[in-house]
Amino acid sequence: MSFWSQIEAKVMSATFASFVASLLLAILNATVASSQLMGGLPAWLQFLLVTFAPSLATFLSGYAAKHTAKPPVVTRMHRP
Repeated sequence: MSFWSQIEAKVMSATFASFVASLLLAILNATVASSQLMGGLPAWLQFLLVTFAPSLATFLSGYAAKHTAKPPVVTRMHRP
């Protein structure tokens, strides 16, 4: 069983959404704010931090979260 097959779809989608939001913030920081949002850090490091740090935090917290077990499904047997 591969690593990626163990990850739930909700964790992957939350991570992707976080990445897109972070990417938009990084682009905004680089263009509109003239890279002053994070002060003295180099622009390339600001881009990496803003883009990947939230995505990584979202992924790790979603992956480590305990999941509620689903109750067993009760089915009826039909007689012919």
